[in-house]
Amino acid sequence: MEGDLQHHRDSCSVCNTHSPSQPAEPPPHLRVRLYLAYADRLTGWLEIAHFVSGAISSKLATVLRRYFSRWGAPESVSTNGGTNLTSEEMCNFFGRWGVERRVASAHFPQSNGRAEAAIKSAKRLLRANTGAGGSLDTDRAAVALLQYLNTPLRGINKSPAQLAMGRQLRDGVSVHHQHYKVDICWQQALRAREREAAWQQEAWANRQGTPRTLTPLTLGSQVWVQEPSTRKWDRRGVVTEVRPHRQYTLKLEGSGRLPLRNRRHLRPIRGASLAPAGTTASPSPPEPCPTAQQNTGSRPTRRIRQPPWMADYVSGTPLQWMLCVCVYVCAYVRA
Repeated sequence: MEGDLQHHRDSCSVCNTHSPSQPAEPPPHLRVRLYLAYADRLTGWLEIAHFVSGAISSKLATVLRRYFSRWGAPESVSTNGGTNLTSEEMCNFFGRWGVERRVASAHFPQSNGRAEAAIKSAKRLLRANTGAGGSLDTDRAAVALLQYLNTPLRGINKSPAQLAMGRQLRDGVSVHHQHYKVDICWQQALRAREREAAWQQEAWANRQGTPRTLTPLTLGSQVWVQEPSTRKWDRRGVVTEVRPHRQYTLKLEGSGRLPLRNRRHLRPIRGASLAPAGTTASPSPPEPCPTAQQNTGSRPTRRIRQPPWMADYVSGTPLQWMLCVCVYVCAYVRA
């Protein structure tokens, strides 16, 4: 009986047409892959490293040590402020190499724009080019990185490989052999790269309008704090530490937290007196409004003057002024 019903159901065209939708499939299992993008601000050179079991400080130091021995230790390194990059172990590592460590402002990616651009380029290179488990040990990933290094930069028509090594790198794409010769003028190309970057920065500033340098804050200054997500100035705090690159450590009222903010997100409270770090100055009481009894001066009087257009008429009483106006208006209408 059950088999006959199932057969009748399967052979019914109306039932098949109006049958309910199939249930949704379970979502795919997503895994997080950890990579390190190491980019040179001047030449645009990009290095990518993959961490299989976690990007702890010791592993980061191992990879950076290999990059330092290959390209030389940089003068400064800009990071996003991750705990694995700001730990005591990494601070000692950068100190031994004489590298200045700069942490980007919170909620302000423009302060670390070159690193953000490198991360975007690295994500595009890794898309559909990695191996099992996100491994970079594949021909597709290597060729993709070489093609990026051989791609000319905008504005100077020179690739990162030409700026760093003075020639193109062989990446499997057939090109003329002259591209592999070392360019004797590659130092001039680097200078042109610097001028192009300066021109782009100036053009960007002109598009943004006339820049206005914000006044530096001092310790104990009471400020309004803007929330980057809502853009509302709904929190108050006191400056407890002045850091380089227009960054300040605050102590928020109420919670007492110590966030790090850029000068762009801080606005001094007008009329607030300076207080010691970690304290909040109470606002001064408003001055009492003057009353009618306190005003001992005489009441000012208005001086009545004849309108300029009445200069052609004989002055007299207000009634004569009104008659003159009526005559003038009637004469104007008849004309």
